[in-house]
Amino acid sequence: MRSILAPLLLCLVLFTSDLGAEEAQAGIAPGTHWAQPWFTRLDARFPGQGFHARWDFYRGDCGDAWIKAEETLPEGISRGEMLLVGGRVLLVRGFEGRGEGAELRAVIDSPMLMLQLLFVLMQKTAPDGPAALTERRELAHADEIYPLQLETGGAQGGFPAPWEVEGIAYRFEDGSHRFDLDFAFEMQVIGEPASRSEIHLSGMLDYRPGDFPLAPDVSLEGWTLIPLIEDEAGTYESADNLGSIREMVQSRRGG
Repeated sequence: MRSILAPLLLCLVLFTSDLGAEEAQAGIAPGTHWAQPWFTRLDARFPGQGFHARWDFYRGDCGDAWIKAEETLPEGISRGEMLLVGGRVLLVRGFEGRGEGAELRAVIDSPMLMLQLLFVLMQKTAPDGPAALTERRELAHADEIYPLQLETGGAQGGFPAPWEVEGIAYRFEDGSHRFDLDFAFEMQVIGEPASRSEIHLSGMLDYRPGDFPLAPDVSLEGWTLIPLIEDEAGTYESADNLGSIREMVQSRRGG
């Protein structure tokens, strides 16, 4: 049975371009896609809806992902962390008042969908990839016909056409990329006139190699462990640190 949530950042299939010497000069590996940063900081604002979030995403070479979240909701501020291990186990800490079990598992849906939206929009507006974006660039793309469909493995979402995005992106002096995008689309409710909705995305993408911030011996104390495969409930309860969880996941994969 496949994972309910696919490993972070491996959820998009993007086109490969041969950027050659330019990529080497940028210090970014040839063929790097927008969906392959080591670190992402994403600020998402929904004007008029009372929702703002900041998510920090760290991606490990092994496919693990650590997400730190601060979300401002109409009912208050929610803070927490999510650790996705091998696409089979979700560890959650914080997010007081957000429920437990299936409800708590849902905390990963919004950041994953917004991250995928960011990658899709960057690919649409700068298809030559991060290595080619060395100077400030005005970004714009619009589609009158085709909606944007998002799929993370655990959640689905979409934005109907017409939609449009515009903004800027540039490489910062430290080698990371900064972006500021305004995404707009029309919502149509039966019996009501179409209304324009907007999402503002800003932050940074870092494609320079970095170490995963959490060491294998980090304790799991205080984390809620949620298996993402139905028949693996109880499989990982004996794990006491990140390293042991990884070993169990590898064993379940048969590797």
